[in-house]
Amino acid sequence: MLVGSISLWAAEGIFGMGTAGAQIGGVAMSLGLISALMIAADFPHPPAASTTLIVSLGLIGRWQEFVALMIACLLYTSDAA
Repeated sequence: MLVGSISLWAAEGIFGMGTAGAQIGGVAMSLGLISALMIAADFPHPPAASTTLIVSLGLIGRWQEFVALMIACLLYTSDAA
């Protein structure tokens, strides 16, 4: 999730706020980063890429939704451990 947020923020800085290029760039950067992190950690987890995609597409619009999704991810991760 954080990778998606950071990628979208970086892409908006590079391509311009609210442009189609920013959204496409954010999606490409977020999926590339999360894939590289999963490969480097030798921990394939496809749902991580889908959550990153949800955030980088901007489907999480309010900070309350972001916090709720972060809490859900933490609970899911703690349950898996």
